[in-house]
Amino acid sequence: MGKSVLITGCSETTIGNALALEFAERGWTVYATARNTAKMANLKGNPNIKLLALDVLNAKSVFAAREQISVEQGGKLDCLYHNAGATTAGEEQPYIRSSDVWMFQSNVIAVMALTRAFSKLIVAAKGTIAITGSGAGRVQIPTNATYNATKAAVEMYAKTLRIELQPFGCHVVYVMTGEIATPMYSQRMTIADDSLYKPIADKIAAQWERTSGDVPQSTEEYARYVVERVAKSSPPKEVWSGTGVTALWWAEKLGLTWLFDSMLSRRHGLDASLS
Repeated sequence: MGKSVLITGCSETTIGNALALEFAERGWTVYATARNTAKMANLKGNPNIKLLALDVLNAKSVFAAREQISVEQGGKLDCLYHNAGATTAGEEQPYIRSSDVWMFQSNVIAVMALTRAFSKLIVAAKGTIAITGSGAGRVQIPTNATYNATKAAVEMYAKTLRIELQPFGCHVVYVMTGEIATPMYSQRMTIADDSLYKPIADKIAAQWERTSGDVPQSTEEYARYVVERVAKSSPPKEVWSGTGVTALWWAEKLGLTWLFDSMLSRRHGLDASLS
């Protein structure tokens, strides 16, 4: 029996969709998942890909997927790839939004719950757990605080999980991801008319438009680079890919992350009093 992988968040034009195609190209049995399988229509017909309806926030859905895979793969799963996630680009509001809770549930709690549900299958295969992370978890990007916090949290979870699963011969790979050409990259933020930040709305909008001129990495190029490393029998602890992550890597190595506060404040118009 060949190797198998379950990937969450595989709707068309996403990172997960490209990952599914890349694993399939390498001969893996791929369980490509999304809440609605119709959103993975381009994967249909690939002999190495099985489309599976999965809502990562629904326990019944998760357990049904686990039982199906356990039966079909002899109680083993070689790779659990956490890719599904959420972010929102909405108006600034004065209190916790339902979308903030949803982001933590999708980006952190669901990863923990799915890991626990599939842990015995991963241990039986001495397999790998991979998590799509983000440079946003290490850079204090204004207007994106909740998303930044979820990615910082899931990175720490990955680092701790790696130690916890080490005695079982399992691996955990955190994929530090930069800017990728997906619908998430194209999201924009709007500022409410009565917002405290209305005077600098233009500067904030300019940052969301990515005026720096960076070109996001394609999902196909990203998937080739990442899968080549995650699919190894002894994968690295981290994989870095996507536009912008090389600069972050160097900033950390050279001890220059202290510059982020002033740089990001200036770019977003937060370096002057608004009162």
